Amino acid sequence: MLSTAHSTCAGIRADAKAAKVVKETGQNAPGYNPQGLGAAWSHNFLNQKPWHPANFRNQAKVYEAEQNAIKAQKDKAIAKVCVCASIVPEQDMQHL
Repeated sequence: MLSTAHSTCAGIRADAKAAKVVKETGQNAPGYNPQGLGAAWSHNFLNQKPWHPANFRNQAKVYEAEQNAIKAQKDKAIAKVCVCASIVPEQDMQHL
């Protein structure tokens, strides 16, 4: 009996060979469906891990952090313009 790792590698090799045939000839190889089950072994289970960057919660945290950084950068630029235009005294800007 073949080990799981060996059979997985064999399946990936077979899919790669079939994809090459499709690319060269423009016709589907028999039994090859790139969107079908078993097209290749994937790491989708990793997306569910709390530490994985593709995890939805982690992407949401990154998005919020990026938005906060953009907002802080805009606020800093506005404050700099206000000081340069003497709209707000420089001593008051230290409180912002």
